Amino acid sequence: LTIFEIIQIPFNIFNLSVKISFFIQLIVWSLLIVLSIFVKRNVNVYEIKLKKSLSKKELIPVIIFALLVVFQIANSVYLQRSDADDAFYVSWAQEAKSFEQYMNTEPSTGQENSVFPKTYILNSWEIFNGFIAKLFNADITILLHTFYPILIITLAYFAYTLLIKKMTENKNSYWMAIIFATIILFDGASARFRGSTLLGRSYQGKAILLNIVITFIYYKLIEYKQLKKEDIIILAIANITAIALNPIAIWLIPLIYFLFAIYMLLHK
Repeated sequence: LTIFEIIQIPFNIFNLSVKISFFIQLIVWSLLIVLSIFVKRNVNVYEIKLKKSLSKKELIPVIIFALLVVFQIANSVYLQRSDADDAFYVSWAQEAKSFEQYMNTEPSTGQENSVFPKTYILNSWEIFNGFIAKLFNADITILLHTFYPILIITLAYFAYTLLIKKMTENKNSYWMAIIFATIILFDGASARFRGSTLLGRSYQGKAILLNIVITFIYYKLIEYKQLKKEDIIILAIANITAIALNPIAIWLIPLIYFLFAIYMLLHK
């Protein structure tokens, strides 16, 4: 999504052809896939070590946690309902899929020659969704309301588990994850709470920003003394991805680093 964002920004700012953007993205990604086959890789997955077997003490919380996550995914897909957000975000993705010049219309109404909200000019998540739907000839609503909840909720809990393990130093981490997942399940009191965004609107960029990207940034920053050059690059990628997901990231991500810098100064 970071590479997609870098390529897409000029097309958004100057309202260039959506069709040309699609084919340029397709060529770039095809080349990257081909290059990745030939480039020698030495990938270390962040401290994730899969055990061959789990003890009974470890297995019980893992099963409970997995069942909780599956239950939440099933609920998110089955109880999905369309609302005003569909009129904007899903319509915007549909316009991108149809190669319409979305900057010339207001997605919520479809009214032509209307002013497109300038706050979203740096966003590329909805365009990315439209291009994915175009590439695989998928129905945009099925893609966003059926497939995405499965993917996004799974990735979100993967990110949360990494953070919880780091914070608890791997002690009773799955029991803590169970408590957290239970809180998320009943966390629908406000449309801006994590539970509401993750389980009710996981296809939106704001949900991914809040539950995956920011969680991952916390995970990397929590042991700032051990940050390596590779980690700085990964954080830079996460920052660009955040902007691609939602305009709030433009001020929220710098605020996170600013507050973390204060934390570092206080703990010197």
